[in-house]
Amino acid sequence: MAITYGDFYPKKFKNTDVSSGVAIFLVVFSILCGLIAFILCLAAEGSRSEVTRLLTSTPSSKDNSCYYSNSGKKPLACAIAAFVLLAIAMFSEHGYMLIAVANPQPPVLVAWATPQDPIAAATIPQIT
Repeated sequence: MAITYGDFYPKKFKNTDVSSGVAIFLVVFSILCGLIAFILCLAAEGSRSEVTRLLTSTPSSKDNSCYYSNSGKKPLACAIAAFVLLAIAMFSEHGYMLIAVANPQPPVLVAWATPQDPIAAATIPQIT
């Protein structure tokens, strides 16, 4: 299959307006993913296991044992879910940026006033 010049031109999308429903959905979705990830991190921190060190000594030997309050699977699952949600939020934000950049608005014409302009000289305050 041959490559033509048409393959190099950017494709026109139906609706690339930043205020479109898809763009707003992506922003709200990424914010919600970030909030849920934060809540999952708090849950992981609150449910982490505590260690209890038990030192038993007898005249013939010393025994040093560690006991954990739980297995640590829940904090690990919360951390993995938070990481995945943050990755999804990152991809949705990049999708929003692609929509915003796909069809940029034309630049607004701005008339710059120079000090040599007699009309601008009367309106621009002089800094002394």
